[in-house]
Amino acid sequence: MKLINKIALGLLVAGSLATVCAESITFGVDVAPLASLIVRDGVIRNPSGLLLAPGTKGPSTVSVGGFTIMTNMPKWNLYFAFANNGNLVNKSGNTLVNTAGAYMHLGAAADATLTNPGQVWLKAPLVNQVKGTDGKLGAPQTMDVTSVTLGTAAADGVISTLKPTFTAMLKGGTTAACGAACEDNGWVYGTDATTATFDVGTYISNTALPGGLAGTYTETLYITLVTAY
Repeated sequence: MKLINKIALGLLVAGSLATVCAESITFGVDVAPLASLIVRDGVIRNPSGLLLAPGTKGPSTVSVGGFTIMTNMPKWNLYFAFANNGNLVNKSGNTLVNTAGAYMHLGAAADATLTNPGQVWLKAPLVNQVKGTDGKLGAPQTMDVTSVTLGTAAADGVISTLKPTFTAMLKGGTTAACGAACEDNGWVYGTDATTATFDVGTYISNTALPGGLAGTYTETLYITLVTAY
């Protein structure tokens, strides 16, 4: 009986000296957030090269610049602003006018004396490279943007104070895949990584011919890419 007690005591002592080793290994893949905006140089054209009948803009007409966005982040948007409110201005600050003396607007807002202004719009990629939803609660509306669905009608793809974001353009378009059903919440929720190149197109109304002093008249479009998870 004493021998059994001694064996039990020996096991108890040995157990108190036992060591438990526990380690963990974390493995997988790290995808760094990617968001970039690359712009091309703008094109300075003869005014006659920008004369178009109002409402005739679209992928088949001339472009004056462009930019590329690359992002793997699901929530993104483009914001736009003009340096001169859509007016063509030279280095001396003079604004291009028509033969009647009214300002030659590129933006969608018409001067009081110019009822047929020009416009600035986006031409989307030929191959569908922008895919996403508008992120609305309930049933999100799908965005499926191509050059066929953006920039082909009078109101589609126009950059203006009323359409200063990408979703606002899509919502305001008549032929865009998003259309009136979209919620203009200022965001595109991507369903795929996006690498897309956009052309910037513009025109001035051929019903109001350019006049004014000789010189180079330009406008600057500011583009901001905003992304988030």
